[in-house]
Amino acid sequence: MQKIVIIALFLITTKIGMLWVQKSPTTDPSSIYQFIQEPVQLNGWTCFYQGELDSLTKEVLGTQYGYIHKYQEDKLQVEAVAVRYQDQKFEAQVHSPLHCLPGSGWEIVRQEEIVQRNGKSPFFATLLSIQKGDLNQKVLYWFMINGKTVRNIYQLKWEVLKNRLLRRGISVYFFRLTTLNDALFQDQKEVKNRLLRFARNYIQTLQSTSNP
Repeated sequence: MQKIVIIALFLITTKIGMLWVQKSPTTDPSSIYQFIQEPVQLNGWTCFYQGELDSLTKEVLGTQYGYIHKYQEDKLQVEAVAVRYQDQKFEAQVHSPLHCLPGSGWEIVRQEEIVQRNGKSPFFATLLSIQKGDLNQKVLYWFMINGKTVRNIYQLKWEVLKNRLLRRGISVYFFRLTTLNDALFQDQKEVKNRLLRFARNYIQTLQSTSNP
């Protein structure tokens, strides 16, 4: 009898906890959403293309809200993809480039963890060097939850769960920067450094937007 009571209390407590998590509020600052929709000038980088992601890419990324901008500085081109998850739940499947790229025929040649400091806020991201036949590209990506950057899906899901348990509003975004014309440059270290400089400008603008 005592075991039955303990099991019943456990099930009731679990159910209440699940309802608490599911009913926790969400937030989506309009300033960030406006930022990912509209291109910005980033210290000499010119935006030469802007638009929404196609429906297939949105489906793969598991979102209805995705935008793409292409920038150029002195021949180097960088594609910036920004995705918003309107109602990100802990169980939802947010796709990481680590899984999507190999499925698209790309080989991940190298993976690096990037940590940079912009003012008081550290910036965490993952940098991939990828290859498909004769094509070589670099991909820098990160997730943002409530203005805080995290570098991988596991950290994101932990932050989502933690914020829901604490009944905090949640705003989740995914950002991916990809170099488009690496073959024009013999020095690939230069391409990497310029991508990271672009990322610093990009994330500084983004963090100032999310923390007005």
